[in-house]
Amino acid sequence: MNQLIIWDRTSRKQVAEYLNGHDQGYIVVSHDRDFLNQVTDHILAIENTAIHLYQGNYSTYEVTRKKGEMILIVKKIKSLLKKLNQEKVQFHNWAA
Repeated sequence: MNQLIIWDRTSRKQVAEYLNGHDQGYIVVSHDRDFLNQVTDHILAIENTAIHLYQGNYSTYEVTRKKGEMILIVKKIKSLLKKLNQEKVQFHNWAA
């Protein structure tokens, strides 16, 4: 088992060196985040039936995506608070 893991690391290193040595574009599909960080400078992500292009490696993509998610959550919370405040005023008016 250990030989397989060592061979896998060696192979990934060789592939990363090969890809980094070429100027042509390529598509890489992998679950290995460290490998993706080594060989990517753009991430094309399919999210909620939309395709998004992120500049940077996988770590940059994760940070950018999480910031975007937090912005959406804050917008939803603000919208919900606005709606609740409107309903509070409406209920207060009905009670009067």
